[in-house]
Amino acid sequence: MRVEITLPVHVRVGDHAAGCWGEVTVPVVGGRVSNRAVRRMLADFLRAAADEIEKPMVDEGVPDAAADR
Repeated sequence: MRVEITLPVHVRVGDHAAGCWGEVTVPVVGGRVSNRAVRRMLADFLRAAADEIEKPMVDEGVPDAAADR
């Protein structure tokens, strides 16, 4: 039976309220969670979030700020 732990990822910018951007799921091996695995999964999550911010896959009708430059 595979055991894993799911951790929510909350992001706060400045004084604004934190928002939940999603979750990362990390395997539990030998009853332990590897710090290296958590950092790797979180880094992958944040890279994907940055890619989505820079190049959104869904058009939400928001003007492209980069086009205004």
